[in-house]
Amino acid sequence: MYLRFFSIILSLQFIYHCGRSQTKSFTRYDTLRGSLSPLRACYDVHFYNLKLQIDPDKKHIMGSNSIHFKVIEPFIRVQVDLYSTLRVDSIRHHNETLNFERDSNAVFINFKNALKPYSLDSISIYYSGNPFEARNPPWEGGFIWSKDTEGKPWVGVSCEGDGASLWWPCKDHPSDEADSVQLTFSVPKGLKCISNGNLEQEVCGKDFHTYKWKVHYPINNYNVTLNIGNYAEIKDEYIRADSSTLDLRYYVLQKNKDKAWEYFQQVKPMLKCFEQYFGKYPFPKDGYALIETPYLGMEHQSAIAYGNKFRKNMLGYDYIVIHESAHEWWGNNVSACDHGDLWIQESFTTYAEALFVECMFDFTSSVNYLFRQRNYIKNSEPIKGPSNVNYHYWKDSDMYYKGSWMLHTLRSVIDNDSLWFSILKEIQHQFSQKQICSDELINFISQKGMINLRPFFDQYLLHTDIPIFEYKVKRKKNKFYLVYRMRASVNGFTIPVKLKLQSGKAIVLIADQQFKKVELEENDLEDFKIPTDLYYISSEKLN
Repeated sequence: MYLRFFSIILSLQFIYHCGRSQTKSFTRYDTLRGSLSPLRACYDVHFYNLKLQIDPDKKHIMGSNSIHFKVIEPFIRVQVDLYSTLRVDSIRHHNETLNFERDSNAVFINFKNALKPYSLDSISIYYSGNPFEARNPPWEGGFIWSKDTEGKPWVGVSCEGDGASLWWPCKDHPSDEADSVQLTFSVPKGLKCISNGNLEQEVCGKDFHTYKWKVHYPINNYNVTLNIGNYAEIKDEYIRADSSTLDLRYYVLQKNKDKAWEYFQQVKPMLKCFEQYFGKYPFPKDGYALIETPYLGMEHQSAIAYGNKFRKNMLGYDYIVIHESAHEWWGNNVSACDHGDLWIQESFTTYAEALFVECMFDFTSSVNYLFRQRNYIKNSEPIKGPSNVNYHYWKDSDMYYKGSWMLHTLRSVIDNDSLWFSILKEIQHQFSQKQICSDELINFISQKGMINLRPFFDQYLLHTDIPIFEYKVKRKKNKFYLVYRMRASVNGFTIPVKLKLQSGKAIVLIADQQFKKVELEENDLEDFKIPTDLYYISSEKLN
């Protein structure tokens, strides 16, 4: 697991300057939640065993979570996370009850003796209460207590950004994923509970039914989920290129069972496309599942939340199915190490939508799809956020759509599709089931692409302004010249711009911040085209 060590900053004022000035003040609670203080970096979680009883009528949960961990540095005090809306009833270490203090959503646990480095140990936290309710899921996280059209409880939870600690105690930092998780949920008789991974056991009690699920792979805390309702299960399978079989499961409300079978057939060609571009589905033991939810969607690993009400777009597929499924590769297999680096998950996933269109149709259709994404770019704030403060204060969607165009532009810069798609696969292979930070990913792509891409990524990730291709036409005697440069915020920013000429020819201009010139025919100067279909740049003719 990825760990960093630094002293905790009890109060942080952070000024973030990128493109246009942004000012955001962070409290010590942002730092407690978002940083790896010594009280969190001293241990590495390898297994969670979460057990809960859920009462939808009372909107109440009660149970425990056993945290199994490896000691990295000796400690006698650690931090775990649990929202203050939930009560910690007790904390047990073997046969002893431990003392603890709360500071808002942080819980500080005191051991009676120091734990030795490299030892394996565990604690069990017993808790209860009414968890935080989602105001606008999935964008604002929490429990969703709703009912289906028959009046039966229909419950879900989403918590990206807000954190899994809004409903279960954990080390709530994206850099530390448990290697596996066991999830046991008891729900009122007559309802089903669907979660991540595989259903290992179902026990029917007098008033409650218990469902025991097992996740066999590392998983982001926010991807752990539960879904309660009057569910029907649909089983299918996908035969992969190597003839192996991937189990497919769809859980929908009983009334939607008949139409869901045909509707979700779009999953198979989607998986084929994504495996072509990114490599095999990352979690074969757990299978692939879609679960109908009362909110739009979320990339819960092997248990994808689907709530788009069976609506296809003009191209004949459901973008929620495509987008949230792409997160199985970008976000669940390769994960951002910090919330400030979420572009790694969202930019690649949004770009994957366009690649799916290219796979199913052609490159022109993909570019047209990208232009529809481009309409939503605001250029009001940087794509990358600050680190160590659990940053989730983005006001626009540039992390998605501008990030998608950044990657489309990078493909054009590399200008070698064999190399480009090999890089995408190598990222998935090299960082499979790991957490990665922006710098590490940028260095990896630069190395594989054999080009220094630091100025490129700095321009698009850290600045809001669009690079501008500036040009003017000059005539000297009987010769005609195009004078050009790329105006950008980052020194060293360079793009090899392909120009489409009136004669039908194409030339490549290495555009940096210094003016250069190229001799052209007079007709070509009158009607050359800036290829805005290949790059996220604008153009400006100078006098």
